[in-house]
Amino acid sequence: MKTVKLTEILDYYDGILSFSAQDPIRSHHVGDKIYTVSDYDRYLVMGACPERLYEFRISKVDLHTLLLESRDVEWFITVADGTIDDPLTLVPQQVPLAET
Repeated sequence: MKTVKLTEILDYYDGILSFSAQDPIRSHHVGDKIYTVSDYDRYLVMGACPERLYEFRISKVDLHTLLLESRDVEWFITVADGTIDDPLTLVPQQVPLAET
């Protein structure tokens, strides 16, 4: 299974709302909280090019645009059930993000 490791918290309010992460080959990803079940947060995770991630950080592009304009059409769900330093296991999703 594919994993990513959190590299930066992008938005926080009573818990992590969005974050940037890298996989073992140092590709960039962005994660956004979608819901919580049994005290564990679920996140949508998608690859993001570094330039667009930077534009998101400086508020030049919003999260919706960042996710839907991504070159990477593959997206994942992960469960934050460990510590902040633990890798997040990504579960691939079959339905295109734009259709959800």
